[in-house]
Amino acid sequence: MTVEGDQAELVLCVEDNPVNQKLIVALLKKAGYRVVAAGDGLEGIDMARKYKPDLVIMDMSMPGMDGYEATTLIKSDPMIAHIPVVAVTGNDLEGDRERSLIAGCNGYITKPIDPVAFAPKVAMYLEGYSEFVNSEEQADLLSEYSRRLVARLEKRVRQLSVALEEAEEGNRLKSQFLEVMSHELRTPLTVIQSSADMMTTIETSDDEFFGYCLSALRENSDKLLFTVNSVLEHCQLEADKLELFISDVDIAQLLREVAEEFRPRAESKGLGFSLEIPDDMPSASIDSERTRLVISHLADNAIKFTREGDIRVVMSYDKTEEVVRISISDTGIGIAAGSDRDMLRSFRQLDSRESREYGGTGIGLPLCKQLLDLHHGSLNWVSEEGKGSCFTVSLPVSGKVSVARTA
Repeated sequence: MTVEGDQAELVLCVEDNPVNQKLIVALLKKAGYRVVAAGDGLEGIDMARKYKPDLVIMDMSMPGMDGYEATTLIKSDPMIAHIPVVAVTGNDLEGDRERSLIAGCNGYITKPIDPVAFAPKVAMYLEGYSEFVNSEEQADLLSEYSRRLVARLEKRVRQLSVALEEAEEGNRLKSQFLEVMSHELRTPLTVIQSSADMMTTIETSDDEFFGYCLSALRENSDKLLFTVNSVLEHCQLEADKLELFISDVDIAQLLREVAEEFRPRAESKGLGFSLEIPDDMPSASIDSERTRLVISHLADNAIKFTREGDIRVVMSYDKTEEVVRISISDTGIGIAAGSDRDMLRSFRQLDSRESREYGGTGIGLPLCKQLLDLHHGSLNWVSEEGKGSCFTVSLPVSGKVSVARTA
């Protein structure tokens, strides 16, 4: 919004195009008028009510509320209905003038604006000149205009309905997320607390029981930290504040470390666990901890959703594309056809029966995808319900990364 000058008649210019707005303001100011400028229809109506100008110059083709609707609303308000409105538009098509007049405009000026003729036309409308529609055409034009208003109103109602549904769905998913998060945090905390309590009551010579408690403490502390770190990473990504720390990483060794971390979990469920890494794998310029988090999420899912069979981790290197690929396959429950559309949408997993049975926050796969995108990598998968899934991470070994700091 801009205001120019101190005296003389006040003209409100409603124009969404900054270049056209500056031109109109400059021409009006040169002619000695005070000027108030608005950038859209809603702002124009508010300013008309606030400043009660002597004339409104209205661009008819604006996004959101166009000039036709804004003019109709101005003319329907008893406090400002007397203010003359002049249409300004580049759509010099047959019927535009008449449609503008039917909407309530008092006159019509076409674009491009003639700098010489513009000010005299404005003065003419300020003096009370008004154009009118032929009475024989008025009924048909009013009917057409009413249909247009109804159609636009229906479109907006539909858009608002969709927006409301999305907002309600978002609130529902967030509520479910908080409910699941409380479970995901409470479960390991309960085990940690009970293990600590038991350790205070046992004899120091009971090494086996002491070892059991320590193991429970370590396993559930790791699970708790993994969940908290994932949520924090997700929040940073959503706030566009996550920064990668890039260094030259022995990605084969990183994969070995993750595999050794998850192997005991797989074997405790009676699952086979294999790791295949070719010789002479290259290092990669990546964020070590974020890459570890991605692989850990995929390994965690593979073990979590597999009741029997094997987990297979395979690393390969495409020399032509200079891309390292890590595939993690399982013989688990798989993904139902059509269900993978929502897999990369945060919290969406929380809506499935499997998530309630197996647990999880619903941010794992979306987080993996976003972290890989920052590395200019990719996440792909193939899956068959009841037979298992295979997720593949692709990382360029020396490509550009987004939002990075070199270590």
